[in-house]
Amino acid sequence: MKYRIGFLFSLVLTMLFFVSCNNGGKSKSNSATAIREVTTPPKAFVKAQYISLTDSIRSTLKKRANEIIFSTKRILVTRLQKYVKKDGAEAAVGFCKKEAMKITDSLSQSFGVTIRRLAKKYRNPENETHGTETRLYKQYILNWLAGQPLKAVILPDSLGHPVFYSPIKVKHFCLICHGEPGKTMNAGLAEKIKKYYPNDKATGFKVGELRGMWAITFPQYILKLK
Repeated sequence: MKYRIGFLFSLVLTMLFFVSCNNGGKSKSNSATAIREVTTPPKAFVKAQYISLTDSIRSTLKKRANEIIFSTKRILVTRLQKYVKKDGAEAAVGFCKKEAMKITDSLSQSFGVTIRRLAKKYRNPENETHGTETRLYKQYILNWLAGQPLKAVILPDSLGHPVFYSPIKVKHFCLICHGEPGKTMNAGLAEKIKKYYPNDKATGFKVGELRGMWAITFPQYILKLK
């Protein structure tokens, strides 16, 4: 019972945290007309538009990506909260296994982007970093170890599409599912995670550590080479 109460309390804190982190929704930007907002699925675009990564376009892509990340986190947490209230804390594992990816894919279609959460210490193998993403993630690790700020960046993927990368740090509520089993993480919950994810690597984290990174790809644009 104490784990369930603690879990629900942490979810409330999670919601408050996400609301407090919403910088993009109310901010004003002079670059709002530099690039059109994406509101239709990627398949609706017949031909990608070539763009130069000017300061104004970089600012607009960053603002749009942050809005998408905020909305995605809010929806995932809201759905997760319903599962937990209905079936208890361990239901969160089933939700993440069966529903989280479907929700993310649906939101990708709605926003006209590709939404991913990447990591080297991943839970779902589909979220593992590769190539340039691995090099970027390693650089984030080095910067974190050196006490340097971790800044979001925009890089082209293999097809030239701009991808917004933003680091994810471990917050206190993350320890519920990613902490140390038997300590900051319910031992029963840890066992269930192992059942769903036998090759899980995403436990043992501490507050403040680098958990992974968001990757928001804009497939309707191609960055011009300088």
